Amino acid sequence: MKRFQSIGTLLSAITGLLVVVLVSAFAISALSAYQREKQARSVLSAVDGVRTIMSAMVAIRSELALANLVLEAPEKTSPADMARLAGLHRHSEAAVDQVLREVEQRPIVDARFALAILRPADRRYRTMFARVTAAARLPRAQRDPGLLN
Repeated sequence: MKRFQSIGTLLSAITGLLVVVLVSAFAISALSAYQREKQARSVLSAVDGVRTIMSAMVAIRSELALANLVLEAPEKTSPADMARLAGLHRHSEAAVDQVLREVEQRPIVDARFALAILRPADRRYRTMFARVTAAARLPRAQRDPGLLN
């Protein structure tokens, strides 16, 4: 005659199977949570990068607005306006420097290509500011007309 397994052995096997299913379910849930967290970090990083770029754009636009007003004025620029323009330029430079630092730290290959465009543009921007400040100290008739274009 065949010997039947006891009910205790059957319950142990079922309990073991349920434990395996439960652990598997928790592992799948944990993996899913990890993937969601990774995606959230990626989105946050992208949003921070865009915020930094937008801050730099706002700073540069503020500086350009005052620079255009200064260059359009017929008289020499007052020392107070020159100081304000220099302050706006320092703020713009700091914002652009922050953008360049963040782009350098990005592991994405496209960021390296962006640096090849951003660095020469930054040098041109800083060179142009030196020309603008020199022209702002002169009356409009003596300024380079190419600065307003």
